[in-house]
Amino acid sequence: MNKLIAFDIETAHEAGYKNWNESPGITCISASLFSAGQHTVLTAHSNYQPVMTQKDIHHFVDSLHDRYRDGYDVVAINMTGFDSRVLFLESDREHRRKIQEFTLFGYDPYWTVFCQRGYGPGLQAMADGMGVEGKLDGMNGLEAITAWQENRERQQLVLHYVEQDARATLDVFRAIRKSGGSIYWTSKRGNQMGCHAGRNVIDSLGYPKPNTSWMTNPRTRESTIGWMLEESNEFSELLTQELEKTNG
Repeated sequence: MNKLIAFDIETAHEAGYKNWNESPGITCISASLFSAGQHTVLTAHSNYQPVMTQKDIHHFVDSLHDRYRDGYDVVAINMTGFDSRVLFLESDREHRRKIQEFTLFGYDPYWTVFCQRGYGPGLQAMADGMGVEGKLDGMNGLEAITAWQENRERQQLVLHYVEQDARATLDVFRAIRKSGGSIYWTSKRGNQMGCHAGRNVIDSLGYPKPNTSWMTNPRTRESTIGWMLEESNEFSELLTQELEKTNG
């Protein structure tokens, strides 16, 4: 199995899909690495400050990119629409290019399902479907926002929470690889769902667009991944070409 690095971020403020160009700030980040049968954890924050400094964020981006260039597959759940986008908004031009690169050629099971179904399952639903340990009990993303602002004990719980999200993401993707690329998840109604999730982010655009006529206000591929077009370089040009093929 290839070398893998899965990551997850926690934000200082709630972030939705309306204000795409406003960063919610980052409190902490964790990455879970797997190589040669060994598991390693990397966790970063700015000495428990309310938000991470750009310097510390850049250091983590460099770590992800260096490992990507060293042959690691980068993985995150909804990094295409969230984690990588927030990192991008917090970064300078040099690091934005690095984020574009490891995102486009990385793996995002949420995004891959989204390209086929018009929606994506959450991490816990994927963990349940793939039979691996999921998220940490006793906290969710919104609670992590307020907990980080309280005290050191609560901040430590947030760090455990983000570390487990990264580890669960890693385990989900390892299970997908072992299944030959199939992903299974449990729907909100308790139904078992499944499809293919072995493609990377850029290749997932090759799936035919799904029928979303039954949705009230469906998100589009372009609105989800369009943040990468804000910096003009070879990666934004490649993405533009792939989007044109999809729309053609």
